[in-house]
Amino acid sequence: MPLLVAITLLSCDKDGVDERSLVKIDINKITLKSFPSSAPDGSNWDFLSGDQKPDVYITVSSGGSVLGNSGRYDEAESGQLLPYNDHYLITNMDVGITITLYDYDLASDDERIGSVTFFPREIYSDSGGSFTHTIIDNNIELDIEAIYTEE
Repeated sequence: MPLLVAITLLSCDKDGVDERSLVKIDINKITLKSFPSSAPDGSNWDFLSGDQKPDVYITVSSGGSVLGNSGRYDEAESGQLLPYNDHYLITNMDVGITITLYDYDLASDDERIGSVTFFPREIYSDSGGSFTHTIIDNNIELDIEAIYTEE
């Protein structure tokens, strides 16, 4: 049976009273580092383009609501660093944030490459107002850079 451990990050004054709590995270950069290089059936992402590489873009959602979509990188390769410098303001620390990768297709529906989901409290690092966190899941690796606010 897997062991589940919950960690709560608190900042306390000298009397042990909670003096700050995480209230928002502004994700200001998502860098896609790797993703599945072929579709689940083993085929290329783009069969009509010259080198058949995906035209990758991302969506960021929270609790089922889309917070935003990024621009796209045409003919992207897994292992190539793809920085998305869009801002996504997260104010509910207890709702999962999902980053979904898509292959943009002109002639057909966009293909879902994959997604990762995380909870803001799990990636938060009390490091002076900003942090970078790496997520590896579902054959996707990305870095999240963020600024946080505590009260």
